[in-house]
Amino acid sequence: ADTKTLKTLPEREFRAGMMEVIKYGVIKHPALFKLIEEKMTEGGLYPLKELPRVIELSCRIKRNVVLEDEMEAGPRMILNYGHTLGHAIEKNAGYGYYLHGEAVGIGMLWANRIAVRQGLLSSKVSKRIEVIVKRAGFPSLPKGINAPSLIETMKKDKKKRQGEVPLILPQDIGRVEITKGISPEDIKDETEKIN
Repeated sequence: ADTKTLKTLPEREFRAGMMEVIKYGVIKHPALFKLIEEKMTEGGLYPLKELPRVIELSCRIKRNVVLEDEMEAGPRMILNYGHTLGHAIEKNAGYGYYLHGEAVGIGMLWANRIAVRQGLLSSKVSKRIEVIVKRAGFPSLPKGINAPSLIETMKKDKKKRQGEVPLILPQDIGRVEITKGISPEDIKDETEKIN
């Protein structure tokens, strides 16, 4: 990976990419998350000389997760942390309104709040994740996107299994759980608070 090419990206694109890097830290690698906490500045900027390590770790994490579950039988679903709501937001806002990473960032915060509500994640750890996601350039939702439309879109998610959409909820930095059967009330309540 030639990190010099990252200089050619607009800042918004770079920040969106950092959302996916944050995801890797949350789902599998506390040391990567700590690196991001220490080095990423407001607006999602990261020292160019430090990027090779972050990119290497991110690629290694994804590779290992995919190798563990090449046929997507289950464990590989952890890569969808933040994506269930993120995909629904992209569709409901109109493709192109958000960059993919921006929508995933919103989805990560939403998943965290559901995890706290379910007793899976402490408020303290949720706050750490929220601070980093917001530092990376968390966008706000446009008017007109509401919980019922997002829930309807999530019900059609391609990752649906036996009629339920699995949610990837963090338990701690570096550890997530694949859950299903989250109540519609929990989803609705937390979706209405995502800004």
